[in-house]
Amino acid sequence: MRTRIPKSDSRNANGFTLVELAVVIVIIAILAAMLLPAIGGVIRKAKIAKIGVEISLIEQALEKYKLEFGEFPPDFTTYAEGGDFPSRRVQLDNEFQTHMARNFRRRIHNSDAPVMVDLETGDTAQVTEPHLIENLDPSEALPFWLGGFSNDPQAPISGSGGRQPFFEFDKTRLMDQDGDGFLEYYPAGSTAPYVYYRAQINNSEDLAYERAFSFISTTDRNHDGGSGQWSEAVTAFSNVYPIPYFADRVAPGSGANAAAAPRTFQIISASLDGKFGPGNRVITDRVANLDEEDDLTNFSQGKTMKDLVQD
Repeated sequence: MRTRIPKSDSRNANGFTLVELAVVIVIIAILAAMLLPAIGGVIRKAKIAKIGVEISLIEQALEKYKLEFGEFPPDFTTYAEGGDFPSRRVQLDNEFQTHMARNFRRRIHNSDAPVMVDLETGDTAQVTEPHLIENLDPSEALPFWLGGFSNDPQAPISGSGGRQPFFEFDKTRLMDQDGDGFLEYYPAGSTAPYVYYRAQINNSEDLAYERAFSFISTTDRNHDGGSGQWSEAVTAFSNVYPIPYFADRVAPGSGANAAAAPRTFQIISASLDGKFGPGNRVITDRVANLDEEDDLTNFSQGKTMKDLVQD
């Protein structure tokens, strides 16, 4: 007796039909559409967290600087010229020379003027003339001071070589975007540099950053035409500085007039969007400005301004 061998299913032999393939493709597309935003959010959070970690490392470097020199470095802010205050250049020069004389007693200040230094080699030979001290600003203070000093006791600023940095800067993120001869340092993935403000510890807590406020307001670098409104039209970072934070901006109930970090300093990052928010003290159920949502500071415990408000 012959055994009949069943014919194979032509569909299985030939693979999926076009309809079945189309269904699979649609399902994959739907899953991708659902997953991609979530993946993008995770990547974004990881990048922001990386900036937060770097801020903590810079904070440690500034503490190390203070341990060696007895104070945090100047931030290159100045009071408005007039009244009891001379020109910006005179104010900066006085503070700069005082800070250096206190820590480098053999320094010859007339020949040791500020210059741009290659933080990888410590070389200054490419600089043909010193840069104007009044060009230095709060976005350039961190690379200037934390890059370390030359081992030449008479020229710790302009001398070549022998520098021991307080912080290891990523050289690819050191740039002179405003073209003034001094470097800024940029968070990874951001188009706005870190900004550093030093507290004036001789002032009361509500005036700890009085000079920074004066610097911002008189140079019109945070507001549009003196109107008090944040200028969305300003795109060059050299025309935009964040306002120092009050404590109740990041810790509601801490006191209406107390500054955040009133005895140390504020490091502020615009984070990934490259735009600083208005800072200051606006308290609402949300951040004061969309630009501020991802802003990070050294006193926000690694949280963005948006996360602080939501906590």
